[in-house]
Amino acid sequence: IVVAWWYSFFYRIPLVYSEHWDIPLRVKMGLQKKWLLWRIGIKLCSMFAARVIVCSHAMKNVFAEFGFCANAEIIGNVVTADNKNIDDHKRLHQKKIFLQVSSLADAQKNISETLEVIAQVAEKRNDFEFHFLGSGSEIELHRQHASRLGLLNQTVFFHGFVSDEEKRNWYEKCICHVLFSNFEGFSVATADAIYYGLENVIQMYKRKL
Repeated sequence: IVVAWWYSFFYRIPLVYSEHWDIPLRVKMGLQKKWLLWRIGIKLCSMFAARVIVCSHAMKNVFAEFGFCANAEIIGNVVTADNKNIDDHKRLHQKKIFLQVSSLADAQKNISETLEVIAQVAEKRNDFEFHFLGSGSEIELHRQHASRLGLLNQTVFFHGFVSDEEKRNWYEKCICHVLFSNFEGFSVATADAIYYGLENVIQMYKRKL
């Protein structure tokens, strides 16, 4: 940030500030309390920036409400295409495969409620699997929750952190990417899924932002 300010002030190079961290949204929803340093940093960056860019309308509204920037511009998350052919034949699997690619922080990603929904569906049909790709300190808690619901390693599978190549393989095998986040909509994983030709199931915001 200091280097960016230096070039902006002394060399008149416009400073563009792009914020993709979701801390302001977490604070708005009561999911995070301590954020003084972040607030100071965001405020200073916004004050000296020629343009402020955020990734969603929700973030833009929060920036205006907290007094960071009243006219932030929105550019959605994007992905880089690798120009490799997508193997659709991998989706001809005996069971339908659903996928969630994310961290496993429950306050943000709502994994616990996702498991409850999967359990309700699994009571009526057994022709699908749900695979979680991602890690975090709560992964064992989610495995225990899935085990109590009778889902672990039968309907629900937790793979932890995977390589880009393995993630690509799962995108090609699954039929749908699911994100029941508490406040996210168009995530990077959602953009990835669209690139791989997948349907996306995204939950509406629980709270008005």
